[in-house]
Amino acid sequence: MNEKEELEYIWGRISNSVDRLMACFDGLTEEQVNWKPLDNASTLYFLAAHTLSAVNNNVLSTVCGKNVSRTRDAEWLALGKSPAPLIKAWTDMKGEITTAMAGLPANAVAQSYPHPKRGSIPGREVLISTVRHAGEHMAHAELTRDLVKARG
Repeated sequence: MNEKEELEYIWGRISNSVDRLMACFDGLTEEQVNWKPLDNASTLYFLAAHTLSAVNNNVLSTVCGKNVSRTRDAEWLALGKSPAPLIKAWTDMKGEITTAMAGLPANAVAQSYPHPKRGSIPGREVLISTVRHAGEHMAHAELTRDLVKARG
């Protein structure tokens, strides 16, 4: 696999995880998307908002070089009447990232990028970390969805 194919493959894994996370909202009410299985647990709404923000920050900002603002602390307070704004944000972001990544040089995974928390870091490391992060939250969301449905 060459570096351009690797870049496309990694983006596909990130995108697939976020698609699955967004699918967790299907058929749920406002109360259900904001429900916590435990007091210190996360809601589906938070998991989606936080994951979108992290993907946007790591992929679009760090690797693709686009100007993205993030208020990480505000993500912890995310609640919503409907997942529609998050789903729209993901649709828009997915298109923007796909376009931006298509314009990256073939060696983008090997290049180092300035990361706001980790210093200079190779693109591959940023992207693999994002795959892991999105996958973890996708799994949290699927479990939370199953728990909220089991409550009735």
